Amino acid sequence: LRLLRAASCEFSEIDEAAGTLDVTTSWRYDDAPLRGRHALEAIFLGGYPDALRRGEPVAVGDARADPRVDAARYEALGIRAFAIAPFVRDGAWRFAVSVTDRRARSWGEDDVRLLRAVAARVSPHVERRRQDDALRLSEARFRLMADSVPHLVWILRGDGSVEFFNRQWTQ
Repeated sequence: LRLLRAASCEFSEIDEAAGTLDVTTSWRYDDAPLRGRHALEAIFLGGYPDALRRGEPVAVGDARADPRVDAARYEALGIRAFAIAPFVRDGAWRFAVSVTDRRARSWGEDDVRLLRAVAARVSPHVERRRQDDALRLSEARFRLMADSVPHLVWILRGDGSVEFFNRQWTQ
């Protein structure tokens, strides 16, 4: 944020199937963070979302002068200029790192390169967290199912020790 002299920096997770963008982390000078879930079409307007889906960064120097942008919507959030670096893996847009400014400005190649580098460095950690979350959810579903059936359920390890047993097994 300081390197880019921007007013804010956001990290957003994208779920294109659901059509949502979750701003999970937000740093803003002098304003409340922009956290929360938003509809993609309410945030990303005009022609530039296609570039983001292809993994191409987008930089808007002046929302008032760019026809791809609903300037009133951005200015209501205190945003006049922004740059976004998306992260796309296996053809799916996963998340985006963005910076904003309250004034019009020119985003340089170095600015965009820095955002892309941040997205690339953060991506393995985000993917790992998503995998961990999916595993926890799967395990919770399995345990609920195993404890709900009126039968004995258990899992043995290769050495014969018990890895899991359901409530009925202990009763």
